[in-house]
Amino acid sequence: MTFMPRYIKSDDQRDVFLMGVLFVSITALIFPYERTLVPQELLAPYTVLKLTPTLLSIPFFYFLTKKPYDQLSTFMLFILLSMYSAIGVFFSPLYFYAFMLGMLGF
Repeated sequence: MTFMPRYIKSDDQRDVFLMGVLFVSITALIFPYERTLVPQELLAPYTVLKLTPTLLSIPFFYFLTKKPYDQLSTFMLFILLSMYSAIGVFFSPLYFYAFMLGMLGF
């Protein structure tokens, strides 16, 4: 069993795949810690708003691994990742982490 799917043939496809795996892994690791920093009355909207861009980005990462230069998928992924960063800035004191994720292109 290999880590890379069989349809990945170019370096661009590999880079997009690894970026998707990194983004989902890092957000999954950081989420439980960030959740403890949010006030109790805002926990439900924070959970929904924070998990939505992460889960919706998975199909767009998949589309980009198939066609790395698809502009629509790139644009939608940019919107979702910007939304992820903005939600972190709004709800959590980890605004610097969310800002750095946005600046690095996550």
